[in-house]
This record gives sequence, C-alpha cells and structure tokens, in this order.
Amino acid sequence: MVRIGEKDGEWVECLFFVYLNPFVLSMLDIQVYKNSLLRYWVALLAAMSLSVSCSTMHSVKVNHNQTEKIVNALYHNNKNAFYMSSSYATFSTVWTYEKDKIVIYRLTKGRVREKQSFQRTGPIQLTELSYEDIEEEIYQNCPMELDGDVFGVVLEIDHKKTSLSFPVDINCMKRGNYNSALLKMIVNDMESYHLWGIE
Repeated sequence: MVRIGEKDGEWVECLFFVYLNPFVLSMLDIQVYKNSLLRYWVALLAAMSLSVSCSTMHSVKVNHNQTEKIVNALYHNNKNAFYMSSSYATFSTVWTYEKDKIVIYRLTKGRVREKQSFQRTGPIQLTELSYEDIEEEIYQNCPMELDGDVFGVVLEIDHKKTSLSFPVDINCMKRGNYNSALLKMIVNDMESYHLWGIE
C-alpha cells in the first residue's frame, strides 16, 4: 500500500504491484535498458498501473463509506439494516425491512444506482438474534473468508444497537441450509430479490 497524496481531505492509498515475468526481465537487460524509448515506455506503464490502482482503491473506499452511511440511516429509521459487500469491489447491496416490505439499495462507486421497494409476503423475523448461534450456522455451511465477501447485520436488540459482520462467501451462504428463522428469511430474500448478483 502506497500513500500518494490527498483527495477530498483524505489520503489516497494505492496498491501497486510489479510483476516481472521472464520476458520483462530479459527486456530490462542492461544494453536494452539504455534505450531511452524503452525507459519511457516502462515508466509510462508503471505510472498507468499506479493510476488505475489508485483510482480503484479510492472508489472502493468511497463505496465502503457510503454503504456505512446508508446502513446507519436505515438503522436509525427502521432499527434494522443488512448489507453485502466485497473487500476490493466498488459495489455493495444494502437493504432494510419495514412493516410489510423490503427496501433495497444497490451502490456502485459510492452512488446509489438503484433503489427498489417490494411488498413482502410472510413474517419478518428480526427478533431472533444470537451472534454465537448465527455465526456457528454460517460457518458450518461456509468457511470464513478473510479477504473477500462480507455479510453484515445491524439490529436493535434489547434497546441496544447490535452490529454483526461475517466475512463469508455470499454465494456459498446462499446455498446453505439453516435452522435460524432469520438466516432462512435472509437467504430466501437474497434469491427472491436478487440481492447478490455475482455468481
């Protein structure tokens, strides 16, 4: 991770990868490297790589911040909010349950690209929440994924804000079989409302 400057009052951090395969190494032979045109192209490619990486990382950070703002606003209004995102993705899905409907926000690069509201049939199971039980059920079905997808829940339990975050492959989670009424409802809604369109 390299800090390269500030944008909108925040440091811009970038991942910068250099991959030198045998072909590139042979091109960097001392005699070839003396060629100023080749030095120009190597510098240009490195700068372009850094620029693309920085832009993407900035978009990931902006999307994460906006996702968090929407989750907090939905929790404030409805006392529940759910989200799915991925570590290096510039998109996310946030949703909340109102009395008899589900409201879904799909974000890309920090902007709400789509807001949908659907009438829901069946009970909304938000009262049952035991972190240990839900965590055990999720991870019995799918392994923990430390650098990938995240499923999160923010609910009011006993008049307190409770935030849970599970680093788990969302597609694996969708295929799981659960005893928890809350998890069954969420997985069913993931399928019914196409909450996670990445297969």
